Amino acid sequence: MLVKTPAKINLFLEVIGKREDGYHEVETVLLKVGLHDRLTFSPRVSGIELSCDYPGVPSDETNLVCRAAGLLQARTGCSAGVSIHLEKSIPCGAGLGGGSSDAAATLQALNRFWKLDLSPEVLMELGRELGADVPFFLMPQSAAIGRGRGDILEPFLLTETYQVLLVIPPLFVSTAEVFRNIEPYLTDKKNGVKLLVYALKSGDLSETGRRMFNRLEQVSFKLYSQLAQTKQRILSAGAGNVLMTGSGSVFFCLNRNREEAARIKRELRDFADVVAVASL
Repeated sequence: MLVKTPAKINLFLEVIGKREDGYHEVETVLLKVGLHDRLTFSPRVSGIELSCDYPGVPSDETNLVCRAAGLLQARTGCSAGVSIHLEKSIPCGAGLGGGSSDAAATLQALNRFWKLDLSPEVLMELGRELGADVPFFLMPQSAAIGRGRGDILEPFLLTETYQVLLVIPPLFVSTAEVFRNIEPYLTDKKNGVKLLVYALKSGDLSETGRRMFNRLEQVSFKLYSQLAQTKQRILSAGAGNVLMTGSGSVFFCLNRNREEAARIKRELRDFADVVAVASL
């Protein structure tokens, strides 16, 4: 069984405060984009075996794919095994949600592969145990507002397809480190999710760009000076609507058409890895 797992970008990300469970309360707007990992599932008598073609990706229980498979076995008593091969195209430590997307796909695929017949609601609860972004990738919809840890989701429908450039610097960013360095009390909370979603739905790219926001940019820029330099270089190439996704390190820019995206990609070809994709 072969499945493709998409990446995501955050068009809005505000950190509201610290929760009693140690996580942060956030408000975010999530959008799936057409950069995919691939997972291949093959039968195995017992045990969970993971291989990956991407250097440095762990193949033990620290990998969310293995954790997702193990969680399914623990909750259902399933004794069947599986061999999983992961082909990575979504970079690690990039803010694109690759690990969470892979975990969500593993839950859904093994639910079919092992004939567990778990409902979408049960899979969603298992996803929340694995990580805050996992439930978004379990949704069939491509866009949602996320609240709580980011796992309380309000999906919405987009009729527009956006051309998205992903600028990928050679830098791994630790999400945990970024969240540890957030100012304890933010006094200038950003509001504007409803206006951003309205602009997205109506295809108003200029207004969308004005409403995009990521609180973690200022934190990540302090920790990784290369990120601030990267954003400035993208802007100097004539790109608009530029924002870091998640805790970084990837930046994205929304474009009106493929021609505009191709022009900016040419401008940046000697600076960083640039991938042109579309919203899903």
